[in-house]
Amino acid sequence: MSERKKPDVKILAVSNVYCRLMNFEKAGDFELGHYHDYDHGTLLAKGKLLVEMFDKEDNLVSTKVFTAPTFIMIKKDNTHRLTAMEDDTLATCIHALRTIDETIVDPDFLVDEMELSDNTIADPSKPGIGEVMRDRGMEYRHLANHPDSDK
Repeated sequence: MSERKKPDVKILAVSNVYCRLMNFEKAGDFELGHYHDYDHGTLLAKGKLLVEMFDKEDNLVSTKVFTAPTFIMIKKDNTHRLTAMEDDTLATCIHALRTIDETIVDPDFLVDEMELSDNTIADPSKPGIGEVMRDRGMEYRHLANHPDSDK
C-alpha cells in the first residue's frame, strides 16, 4: 500500500463562490480533519469518499461512504475528515466566500474569475485567497473613503 497523503488541490474563486477541487490520487489519501462556521456542500464527481464526523472532543460520531456522482452536505461546526476509498477520487468543496466576521462577500468584491493557491509557499505562482481578500478589501475601503478618486 502506498503512503497516505493529502490530495492535490486547486482553488477557483468566481464572483463570491469558492471552489476547492481535491484530487485524491490513491485510495487512502485524505484531507485532514477540519471544521467550518457554516454549512457547505461537497460535490463528489468521481470515486468513493469516506466522510468521518467528530464532536468537539474529537470523538468519532459518524462515518459514511459516498459514491460519485453525488453531493455531500457538511454541517457547520462539525470536524470532518475526507478519505478516498478508490484511486483517482475527485471532490470539490463549494461555498460562499466570507469575510473574517463571517459575512458573505458581495459578488462584486471579486470581479474576475481567478485560480488561487491553497498553499502559496508550495505554489507561489498563484495568489492565495487570503491575499486576494486583503487586497480587494483595501481597494474597496479606499474607494469608500475617496469616492471621487480613481484609486
